[in-house]
Amino acid sequence: MMRLSAPVIVFSIFACAAAASPPPEWLHYDDGTAYRPIYRENANDGWGVKFVPKAPGYIQRVKIYVGNPPRQQGWDGFNLEVWNWDDSSSPPAPGKRVWGPKAFTYDHGGWVSYKGIDYWWKSTKPFVVLVKQRNGYPNCDTIYCDPKRTEPNPNWSYFNFKWYPFELVDGDFLMRAYYGESFPGVGPTSLGRVKALFR
Repeated sequence: MMRLSAPVIVFSIFACAAAASPPPEWLHYDDGTAYRPIYRENANDGWGVKFVPKAPGYIQRVKIYVGNPPRQQGWDGFNLEVWNWDDSSSPPAPGKRVWGPKAFTYDHGGWVSYKGIDYWWKSTKPFVVLVKQRNGYPNCDTIYCDPKRTEPNPNWSYFNFKWYPFELVDGDFLMRAYYGESFPGVGPTSLGRVKALFR
């Protein structure tokens, strides 16, 4: 009887985990209109967007709108990071890095996607996705803003290893985070280990 009931117990474990996370969706503020390209003078400077999830889940992917590099040849890519949010700072701002840096490369402009994050976000507190230039001007790529900002302060500037609210352009960065339920690393081997616990 114990062997027959084990699959039911295993199913209930994963069903509970799935119910705790929302269906995957693209979190974003931008309207999809590529209005103005922006870039920094120095390597390791960049831009961040604060996202506010509705429930715990996985930060799975990032998508950004990439423009032509200022020198008009080749692509340099970016480094990606995920930061937590610090409500105790004055004013509240990104806190500490929790994932990355990871190199994000591509061979074309427009919307490009990085699919290798799958970071488990355990709370409903905000998180920040940071896109860092890998090189300084003019050997750097651009990201785009749309024409109008929709929320107060979702956009942040990372300059000289410090965070600042981004005020240069009154628009939203074309940067999106794919967020929701995911089960990375759960395969036949993992399921076998879980089943073994109930024998």
